[in-house]
Amino acid sequence: MKKSRILLLAAAILIILIESVSAQVDNPSVTIEAGVINGTDGGYILQVEYDFPEGFHQTFQENFFKFEILSPGSVTAGAISYPEGLKEGEVINYYGKTVIKADLSGYRPGSGEDLTVKASWQLCNEDGMCLFPQSKEITAAENFSVSTADTPSQAGASGAVPNILFFLLLSFLGGLLLNVMPCVLPVLSIKALSLVKQGGENRKQILASSLLYTAGVIISLLALAVVIIIIKASGEQVGWGFQFQNRSFVIALLTIIFVFALSLFDVFSISAPVMKTGAPVGGKSSAGSHFFSGVIAVLLATPCTAPFLGTAAGFAFSQPAPVILAVFFMVGLGLAFPFIIIGFVPKVVSRLPKPGAWMDTFREIMGFLLIGTSVWLIDVLLYQSTQGFLTKLLIYLTAVSIAAWLYGKFTAPGASRRKGLTGLAVAVVIIAASATFLFSGSNDTGNSDSAGVENIKNAKYEGWLEFTPETVYESIGGDRPVFVAFGAKWCMTCRTNESTVLFTDEVDRFFEENEAILIHGDYTNESPEITEWMKEFGRAGVPFYTWYPAGSFEAELLPEIISRRMITNLVE
Repeated sequence: MKKSRILLLAAAILIILIESVSAQVDNPSVTIEAGVINGTDGGYILQVEYDFPEGFHQTFQENFFKFEILSPGSVTAGAISYPEGLKEGEVINYYGKTVIKADLSGYRPGSGEDLTVKASWQLCNEDGMCLFPQSKEITAAENFSVSTADTPSQAGASGAVPNILFFLLLSFLGGLLLNVMPCVLPVLSIKALSLVKQGGENRKQILASSLLYTAGVIISLLALAVVIIIIKASGEQVGWGFQFQNRSFVIALLTIIFVFALSLFDVFSISAPVMKTGAPVGGKSSAGSHFFSGVIAVLLATPCTAPFLGTAAGFAFSQPAPVILAVFFMVGLGLAFPFIIIGFVPKVVSRLPKPGAWMDTFREIMGFLLIGTSVWLIDVLLYQSTQGFLTKLLIYLTAVSIAAWLYGKFTAPGASRRKGLTGLAVAVVIIAASATFLFSGSNDTGNSDSAGVENIKNAKYEGWLEFTPETVYESIGGDRPVFVAFGAKWCMTCRTNESTVLFTDEVDRFFEENEAILIHGDYTNESPEITEWMKEFGRAGVPFYTWYPAGSFEAELLPEIISRRMITNLVE
């Protein structure tokens, strides 16, 4: 009965979030007029006039503020020309009546064929929160006199809630797919080991452990959402996985993962929050282990953007607080969903291998996987720091190992409570002293301009241009295609794409044969320019890939997980 109340509470929270969101995302109407005027040299120009309502504005972003010709097929438009706009901070905004235009090719006045135009826009309010992108089909007049009714676009005609439900579905699917991302797999394997140990227990125990894991996942993601809301309220740009740009966070996570790995090798034993326990959920320690395994799953999942998740997060990061909370709630629900199924259908556990001696070997293999995760985090830290930081970091991890070993000695079976507390105190002092040593000095923090980082970056991205908005603008529209890639050292999906796709002979040959201009943006450390650029495409995290065909200013946005065939088919 208690578990049913938990589920009802979760459902109630979701309903409240949806209702709160729908109350805040009503799209004000925008009046749009379109028409054709005479251009120079006997040509014609298509003009589209937007009248943005008071209290809202349009931010300059070509992906959402544009128009395209739907019919007739013989008429095409050139590059869109935008007015100067009002520069506010790092962005350009448009207020009130704004006209954008483009030269027409193949247009014949008086032909009897209507020139049908699809105009797109995205309103943002005075707080910088942007609403749903919208579009509307209109007929252009030869004398620029046609005015359309102020009706919602097709995307918003059914109201805000269906839009919200669509993005919540993407969030759920994205969270579900995080379970197969390389970042999360070691934690899920350990959790699966715990379920194997619970195989002989009654269904209440299995359900309780699954719900505690779910609570750890969802509460952690909601806490992350609150942090994002606070950062956005301060006026700062933020993207998915932003916490990995903070070196202190990476060090803290490295310490936790490394200590967990030591525990799986029986260097020490602790009932909570180590995830190897399979004890029934009957006390605070066992409950804490299941809850904390959900927390760790979230910590390791956040550097990844799975399919669907990039779109959902990109939408959420431009929306009011209730939208962000709702999206992160659904991501958590998706991430925890496999274990929710196991909790309510415990027969699934019976299909897993029976407990036995093999579990010790499996646990140790998972320990090696966590050691591998620690190496990945060390690599991230080296990229964020100067070269001399490596020695200090290895000394720190050695001290952590000694502290864990001493704690294990002091808390061996049969040890007194006093001896156990002494061991804990000694371990805490050792770790605190080594952490003080690690953070001593003022010149350890690196950035994209440091010599060590440049050497690492150039070794892999030799021949690529470094991303700046100006570099992209200067490169596109010419006779060579342009490929733009954003990645980060802490993004395992990015690094997998690099090793299996981007830096393979097949893809190298494709880029060379098509004389593609290659541009790379490094998101390992904070980069407001990259965050803003991804935001214009409705994305909030890496990996991020776009392709501009030769002669085109329109980008083709690629999914987060790419393949060699996907790249080599871009020209087609």
